[in-house]
Amino acid sequence: MWSKIKKYSYLIFIKYFGLLIIGLFALDIITKQVMQNVLKTPGSTITIIPNLFEFQLVYNTGSFSGWFGSDVGHILLIIVSFIGAIGLPYLLIKFRNKITLPMNLGIAIVTAGNLGNLIDRLAYVDGKPRGVIDFLHFYIPSINFDWPVFNVADICIVVGVIMFAVFYCIYDYKIEKAKKENKIQVEKVEETKEDGEKDGE
Repeated sequence: MWSKIKKYSYLIFIKYFGLLIIGLFALDIITKQVMQNVLKTPGSTITIIPNLFEFQLVYNTGSFSGWFGSDVGHILLIIVSFIGAIGLPYLLIKFRNKITLPMNLGIAIVTAGNLGNLIDRLAYVDGKPRGVIDFLHFYIPSINFDWPVFNVADICIVVGVIMFAVFYCIYDYKIEKAKKENKIQVEKVEETKEDGEKDGE
């Protein structure tokens, strides 16, 4: 009976977290293709909110803000992304019952973002890396604020990492608190035993 419950809970876990990963991955790919078809030329923009937000087509051969933009850096990013594509789902399945639901959600969201950018990094044009398609751009000229252009996959990675980190800290705090409370209870029991032994003497 218990084995069947574990089996069905495992299948439900894989199904719904799998759907979440596929859904976010699809959203990233679709939005990239739409923006690529609409904007067409790198550097082209569509203003949504003047002096605040626009769509701008950028092919980023590096990571966030163009880091690791060299050929070697590009290969390193592909390797890291491949490791993440294998390692993150493994962690999600391996430790699904040992960590909290929000932490599992965080890993799933990061997995979707990693896969979205990995697909772009594997695209080559004329023998050169095409780069990851970025199109979301926040900027405020009056204060010289210009945030690097990003995409849905980047949002997933940032949100997922923050979610995992925050709830891991909460989880760790609760465990440490429980250990301290348990230690205090054990000490009280030992003190009671010692008092009883003294009274018996």
